[in-house]
Amino acid sequence: MQSVQLKQILLLAALVLVICLTVLCWPEISGFLGLVYTGFVPIIVGFAFAYILNIPMHFIERQIDRTNPSPRMQALKRPLSLTLTIIGFILTAGIIVLLIVPQFAEAIILLQQHIPEYVDALRGQLGSEFFDSIRGLIASSTGIEMGADGNPQNAIDVLSNAGGFIGGLVSGIAGFASSAVSIVMSALMSVALLAEKETFRSFGLNVSHTYLGERRTQGIVHVLSVFDRTFHGFIVKQVADALVLGILVAVFMLIFGLPYASAVATLVGLSALIPLIGVYIGLALGALLVFAYSPILTIAFAVVTFILIQVEASFISPRITESALGIPGIWVLICITAFGAIWGILGILVGVPTFAALYHLLQEDIEKRSLPARVTSEE
Repeated sequence: MQSVQLKQILLLAALVLVICLTVLCWPEISGFLGLVYTGFVPIIVGFAFAYILNIPMHFIERQIDRTNPSPRMQALKRPLSLTLTIIGFILTAGIIVLLIVPQFAEAIILLQQHIPEYVDALRGQLGSEFFDSIRGLIASSTGIEMGADGNPQNAIDVLSNAGGFIGGLVSGIAGFASSAVSIVMSALMSVALLAEKETFRSFGLNVSHTYLGERRTQGIVHVLSVFDRTFHGFIVKQVADALVLGILVAVFMLIFGLPYASAVATLVGLSALIPLIGVYIGLALGALLVFAYSPILTIAFAVVTFILIQVEASFISPRITESALGIPGIWVLICITAFGAIWGILGILVGVPTFAALYHLLQEDIEKRSLPARVTSEE
């Protein structure tokens, strides 16, 4: 009895010591944790890439299995499906870039050319006093005096701010280079994971069976299968939803001859990958492109595209979201609000299916716990 009390006292003392050391050395500990997180980011991204790419890769493998392949073809199934998946991903990314970047750059140049005209028209509509107050607001917030045509008043103001711009540009280039290296490492890791996914799965199961036992391993496998089913369905259905909306916007813009149809439709489709709020982000970006061509057409584009979004949200998206997540729409909205405020767009994309998986696991546990009570009441 005394030995048990002594162990509890020593355990409590060790816990207090750990807490005190954590509080006193928190700057060093947080710095170390930051380094660990930075080192693990490429690994986490690599696992995420592998999971996403495994969806089309698994589909290709199933199609090959349906053809009753020969032993030689069976041996080539993995490298062939992996190669086709990588080629498809690269082609898709390249097509998206070609659809967006040239027209987006053209729209920016056109917008720069039309800014003086828009400024003159705005000054004529709102009056000189209101326009002068706007110029004063810009000058106080940026330190650059604007001339009557909307351009910087003199070159000295521009040069005085050029140093900060160049410094920011250099930092941006360095950050981009670092991110590019991390992305390359993550891509290589994802390819390695996909090439040997059965080996990693077998190793994980062996470790779990050895140290956790059969029963706990089955529970872990079940939980992971629920998460896998939810994330798989979420990704597939969101992509389908994005394709449908992008095609609708492209058809509408081509029929009515609106500019930058391919770029706007691609932007709207990509933004639709974010549940509920993403389409409005795409609508705003598309309106900006059309505004560079004609402010009047922007109003027509915004109105009709908003109607298309509502039609898609009323007749297509509910079925897609319900079948993909299986949770009420109010929970999706709550997840978007909470996880979006904490982690932004990434929080929305990860938080919504994660909550859906936890929701299903909770429902299973509630049904399992309530089953004995039901059986007893029936008896």
